[in-house]
Amino acid sequence: MGADSRATAGNIIADKHCEKVHKITESIYACGAGTAADLDQVTKMLSSNLRLMELNTGKKARVITAMRQAKQHLFNYQGYIGAYLLIGGVDPTGPHLYECTANGTTMHKEFAAQGSGSYAAISILERDFKPKMTEAEAKDLVQRALHAAESNFQNFFQFVSIAEFTDKFCIYNINAPGQEMDAKPLPENFQYPTMEGLANIVENVVEHFKLPHFFAFGVGLGANVLLRYTLMNQDRVNALILVNCVHSTCGWVEWGYEKVNQRHLKNYGMTSFVADYLMWHHFGRRIDECSSDIVRQYRVYFQHLPNPTNLSMLIDAYINRTPINFSREGGAAGPQLKVPVLQLVGAGSAFVNETVEVNTRLDPSRSDWIKVSGSCGLVLDDRPEAVTEALMLFLQGLGYFPTMNVVKLMKQIHEAQSGSYAAEQRCVDEC
Repeated sequence: MGADSRATAGNIIADKHCEKVHKITESIYACGAGTAADLDQVTKMLSSNLRLMELNTGKKARVITAMRQAKQHLFNYQGYIGAYLLIGGVDPTGPHLYECTANGTTMHKEFAAQGSGSYAAISILERDFKPKMTEAEAKDLVQRALHAAESNFQNFFQFVSIAEFTDKFCIYNINAPGQEMDAKPLPENFQYPTMEGLANIVENVVEHFKLPHFFAFGVGLGANVLLRYTLMNQDRVNALILVNCVHSTCGWVEWGYEKVNQRHLKNYGMTSFVADYLMWHHFGRRIDECSSDIVRQYRVYFQHLPNPTNLSMLIDAYINRTPINFSREGGAAGPQLKVPVLQLVGAGSAFVNETVEVNTRLDPSRSDWIKVSGSCGLVLDDRPEAVTEALMLFLQGLGYFPTMNVVKLMKQIHEAQSGSYAAEQRCVDEC
């Protein structure tokens, strides 16, 4: 059993040292997701009850007993206690793992994941879990699952509505070389792949996992890479979702700024000049109108970037990108993209015009372009509900979720979000 140590409040990491693995008895532990205070109280209650039972009976508590006590306690409150538990351990009947939701629903599991990022963690567990693993193999699997849980689009995929389709899709996250969370510094003589080379990396991943068909979802540089890949592999991509996509070469102003950024990152590490440019690149022209919490989150992330030289290599590949040639009619102007495309861009993004240019080259019968009002460049972060609604409707148009009422779903999402805010406000008032 394993967990990260980060507590999130909405899209913000509120605490980096949160205890999420709770000791119930000497041989039973619980991992939790949900409200930290509720988890702490529920696990303390379980621990005291089971230890008293062990003293009275002289026998070690069984894992199923811990599960039943948690189930009965949480069922009485019908979800008002925000504790989601994974209870696991070893007793005389062998090893056991149970999942217990906040309303008292329980399931016996071979493996499980909960909390934000669980969509990615479970894909690793489903792929690599095998019975009778060694301790070293199990620890390695848990570490890789936790790493996957910190993957791209974290803020978007921890949004409540995303569970509606992550149950039906397995998500594969692809990082450019040296850009993963725990990446080591790349050697100075490392030959970084070009944008075409990054598209080939996507091809290698697809071949490795033997994916006959898939949906491609890319943001910024990733959107450029996936557009290149899709033009070469249209029979494999079911649909393409692009955010802030640019298809043209680097302009002189962009090239000048990025060369300065590249030199700073290589020689001095992350400087205020580079951090300010990255903030503009991600948030757009009106950063003062964006969510202060999200702005602070990204600025702290950029300021503490572990391997700035790796980023400088990626920037070099991006500013030396070649144009992506494709056209609405096909022919001499470039091939026609026959894959359904959903383009998303925030109204405050620095790349609105570039996405319009991409849209002029797409078949109108197979493409949608949506400018999300009230959004900065990070539309996945500050308007996840709008992105979710657009994505659901787009997928419905392709034949997925035919029975889902998207309007009703979005109403439930807004009510859930309002309820969460009201609960948080009530806790503040009580304190």
